[in-house]
Amino acid sequence: SLRKMLGEGSYGKVYLAVGESRKMFAVKYFKMQKGETAEDYGAAIGPEERIFTHFDTSVHKNIAKITGIGFVDYAPDDCYRKVILMPLYGISLATMIAQSKDLDIENRRLNGLNEQPKVSFRIPDIQKLGSELLSGLEFLARYRVLHLDIKSENLLFMHHNAFHVEFSRDRHSYIVPDHLDIVISDFGMAKLDKDIGPMAELVQTEIYRAPEVFVGCLPNNRSDIWSAGIIILELYTTTDDFESPIPDQQELRRFRNLQYALKDYMTPELWEEAASTEGGDAVRGNIKLFDNGPADRSAPRLSDLKRSHHADLLFAFLRDCLVLNWNRRPSARQLLLHDFFQNK
Repeated sequence: SLRKMLGEGSYGKVYLAVGESRKMFAVKYFKMQKGETAEDYGAAIGPEERIFTHFDTSVHKNIAKITGIGFVDYAPDDCYRKVILMPLYGISLATMIAQSKDLDIENRRLNGLNEQPKVSFRIPDIQKLGSELLSGLEFLARYRVLHLDIKSENLLFMHHNAFHVEFSRDRHSYIVPDHLDIVISDFGMAKLDKDIGPMAELVQTEIYRAPEVFVGCLPNNRSDIWSAGIIILELYTTTDDFESPIPDQQELRRFRNLQYALKDYMTPELWEEAASTEGGDAVRGNIKLFDNGPADRSAPRLSDLKRSHHADLLFAFLRDCLVLNWNRRPSARQLLLHDFFQNK
C-alpha cells in the first residue's frame, strides 16, 4: 500500500510503499505528458526499462537497483499504472546539503551571526563520495550507457542516513554523514551510446551540463564525467559557483564563466564540430557559434575557490577532470587512479 509521496520531478512521482511482508519500497510513477493517454506508457517508462533490461543480471553497488517493473491497480492522477519498484534508499546528496545549510544558518543566528551558510564536506569524505560516483560511472561506461542527468538530486545515500553539522564560527562548518555509500539513480534520460544521434532535446541539468551539450554537439561517454566533476566541486563549496547574477541569457553567461574559471576556452576546431552537428541549433539556445564574449566581472577562477592547501590535490583533480575539450576528457577509470583518490 502507498503511504506518502517521497518526491516529485518533471516526469514522475516517487511514493513510499509497504509490502505484505512489511518491507518498504519506493514506487516510481511516470507522469502523462501533454497529449498523452493511458496507452502511451511506453514512451515514459521505456528509457529506464531499456537500460535495466540491458544490464540484465549485472549489478553494481553504486547503481540503484530495480526490484521490479510492472502494472499496478492504482496510479495517482495523470500518472501511468506501469511503475518501477525500487529499494527504499536514503536522502539525496542535494537534500543533505540543503538541510545542512538550514542547520548552519540556525547555528550562526544562535551565535549572533547574521550571515549566509558556509558548509562543506571534509576532504576525506569528498574522496570517498567522489570515488563512489566515479565507480558507478565506470560501470555505466563498461555497459556503454550514458546517464545524462548526473546531479546531486540523483545521488542517493544507500542507508537512511543520519548526519550532523560540526559548527564553526570562523570557517566552513562540516557536514558529517554517518555513512558515505551512495547510488546513482533516475535513468529517465539515460541512453545506450548506440542510440545517441541527432536530437532536438536538451539533456543534463544546466548546473551540471557538459560543454559539448551547451554548444549543441552530441553527448558522449565523457559527458557524465563533466557532471561528476561539478558535483565533486559542489561537495567542497556547496554552492553554484558559475551562475551569473545577471538574469538574462543565463546559459550563455554560465558557459562563459566556466571557460574563464578553468582558463580553458573553445577552440575554432571545437566550434567547427559544433557547427557541423545536426540538430545543434535546437539545443544551443542563446549560445551563438564562435562566441568569445567576456565572463561576468564577478566570475571566479577555479583556484579562487580553494580555501587552504589541504585542498591542493582536490583542485588538481578538478583541473584534470573538468576538461572543456570533450575529445580529451579522461574516463572514470583513469580518474579513479588520480592522486586525489590514491593519497588517503
